[in-house]
Amino acid sequence: MDQTQAVRGRPGSHIRKTGTGNTMPTILIVDDQSESRTTLTELAHTFQHQMRVEAFLNPHEAIQWLTWHAADLVITRYDLPEITGVEFIRRVRELPNCAHLPLIILTELNDKYARYSALDAGATDSLMEPIDHVECRVRCRNLLTQFSQHKIIRDRNHWLEKQVSEATSAVRIREQETLLRLAKAGEYRDEETGNHVIRMAKYARLIAEGLDCHARDCENHPLEAGRGP
Repeated sequence: MDQTQAVRGRPGSHIRKTGTGNTMPTILIVDDQSESRTTLTELAHTFQHQMRVEAFLNPHEAIQWLTWHAADLVITRYDLPEITGVEFIRRVRELPNCAHLPLIILTELNDKYARYSALDAGATDSLMEPIDHVECRVRCRNLLTQFSQHKIIRDRNHWLEKQVSEATSAVRIREQETLLRLAKAGEYRDEETGNHVIRMAKYARLIAEGLDCHARDCENHPLEAGRGP
């Protein structure tokens, strides 16, 4: 079960509900209307067995929270204090790691302009008020599932990139060591030739650095890299 702590204050403060774990999905609700915010908060806890809900009255504080925390779904209403829900969505999309964050906007039943504007600004979906609880629950569950799959794919890609980078570095090091040993082996038969090869590698690296070549290009002179500074 979730451990829930509610902190109520003046407009501009927020109600915070904190779960026991760090892996449960987090839903961010931005709604300055107390009754609607309470309804959404209670409904959000039915989306999955365990949910963490952060409910804000003030959109600026919600944006500040997103700057330092991760959410899995955001629900905001169109009519917000100080800025509209459309502007809120635009600002959220500009935050790091929020490009694919699911965003739902609540609009009046016949306000097509608000829905179109929100979708154009980056909203993932829209719901009309009064809220149909069944529709809201199904849509939010679907978005949470999609975002969870997105994070799995993203993390897998990051892991693969790391593995490729490490493997490439290992191959480069082995190549450098092999060529350096070949040069050293040449010294046993002809010391002048071995030293000459190493000098040429030094010259090549200096020329590359003088031409402002990329650091990786400079490292492509393995004899110099293998000998160290």
